Amino acid sequence: MLRPLLTVLILLLPSIAERGNAQHAPQRAVLSDDITAPTTTPRPRMSLKLAGEQAVLYGILADWAGAWRDRLSIAADGSVSFEVTASEVAGDATAQLLFDFTTAPDLMVFYAGRDGEAVAELFINTCKLYPRTRIAQTFTGQGYIWGGGHVSGIRGRPLVPQPASDVFAVIAFHTGAIAQQTEVSRHFASVAVAEQAEGVGKVVPLMALYLHEVAEVLAFAEQRRRGQTLNYKAAHTAAIEREAAVRRQRKMVGGFAGGSLRFTVPQVGCVQAWQGGRQNSRPSSVGSVLAKFFLGRSSRDSRQGQAGCRQLIN
Repeated sequence: MLRPLLTVLILLLPSIAERGNAQHAPQRAVLSDDITAPTTTPRPRMSLKLAGEQAVLYGILADWAGAWRDRLSIAADGSVSFEVTASEVAGDATAQLLFDFTTAPDLMVFYAGRDGEAVAELFINTCKLYPRTRIAQTFTGQGYIWGGGHVSGIRGRPLVPQPASDVFAVIAFHTGAIAQQTEVSRHFASVAVAEQAEGVGKVVPLMALYLHEVAEVLAFAEQRRRGQTLNYKAAHTAAIEREAAVRRQRKMVGGFAGGSLRFTVPQVGCVQAWQGGRQNSRPSSVGSVLAKFFLGRSSRDSRQGQAGCRQLIN
């Protein structure tokens, strides 16, 4: 009777030991397509990456960081880190903005430069409205959509270029473009009235252009996290208000990026052509976009092109 019992115990001992060891062993990560799957190490969160002329972009971010610029760093791959807490930067409009998008769960890419092909590579090539060739031409001012000089895209927002890979938003500005505020935004004339009016007729600083676009992207990202449909009117209104707050606090001058803008990208040889009596700059306005699309280049385009060349020379 005792011998069979001992035999059973001997057979069970290995499995009992294995079960005890398993309870104390580290759990393996569960691999799946679900990004929320548990893992032994947390996923790295990249909220902002810089591309193109990184020195230009770093200068803008360092200006936003202000007293905390020593906490700002750029990795070799362009990833941005801003090591501050929300309480530290509370009350500083630009540092708070920088903190918000460098700690956001959505990945954004900033581009500054003049390479249309490089910008096009930041977007998918499946959208019939905006193939990469058109994006590249638009950015360099050879296309007429948006007037050239800048391209922005937000994943999930209809009728705009869609960012590639796992990027939520791409903000790209041509460093040779001239953005001038022509008037107060007609559809948002009741928002930040004084700040919009101050900038009419003035060139918009590159820093202000990025600031407004970032504020808009943050508003879109918040809409997505809440499960809402991406609403441009709400996002643009929020961006105008945030830009106005920064403008007041920092005593900024120049055009207001949330107003109605006209972009001009002086083409190669523009100065020489202007001096020789011919103008080749590509203008930007809704009217000229439609005129080019349906009728070809208009006389208004030529006049605006001349103005672009004059601005470049003067």
